[in-house]
Amino acid sequence: MSCRARSQLAAFRRKYPRVPAIFTTRDLSLGGDFGIEKKLEMQLSDRQLWGKALKHLAWVMMGGEKPVELQVAIRRQEAERELEKRFEKEPSPPKTTRDCLDDLLKYHLLQIKTGNEIEFRHQLIQEYYAAEALLGRLGDLSDGELKREYLNYLKWTEPVALMLALVGDEVQAVRVVRLAMIVVSDTSLTKPKIAYEQQYFQH
Repeated sequence: MSCRARSQLAAFRRKYPRVPAIFTTRDLSLGGDFGIEKKLEMQLSDRQLWGKALKHLAWVMMGGEKPVELQVAIRRQEAERELEKRFEKEPSPPKTTRDCLDDLLKYHLLQIKTGNEIEFRHQLIQEYYAAEALLGRLGDLSDGELKREYLNYLKWTEPVALMLALVGDEVQAVRVVRLAMIVVSDTSLTKPKIAYEQQYFQH
């Protein structure tokens, strides 16, 4: 805002102090607050946290009571506990978590299943974010861990197949393909991996 505009606005505020005023984007304290005592601080949308929340929930829900099982729904309280850990560096983890979950439900990325349980709107959404979560951990996994904990379980079939489309590192992509072909016999997973490997070997 220019000095002239600020001067005119300040004069207006002095003449009409009771007229409601809304200001966006700029920090008023940089050039005076024009005598406005009550201020509503507009926060950036929690949408920037949605991806983090969805990835973390998908990752948690890939675990079940048994290694071969996954969760298709999670209790709201458990989801909040898990996300509070993920958002521990945010100014208010509990509030951030509640607001984020409410937004994800409002915009239909998550939905109420029964009672206090929530689930992903579609299984493919859960599998996609599980794939993104696994991709973020891929570089830290040894070959043994990758085979034993992920490629060896049918529940990871689709997330791993989806992850292959997201891998930007050719070395990592070929590594996953090679390991998968050793331990996975399910054709729905093996075929796309073979095609992916052939794509890279042609270069």
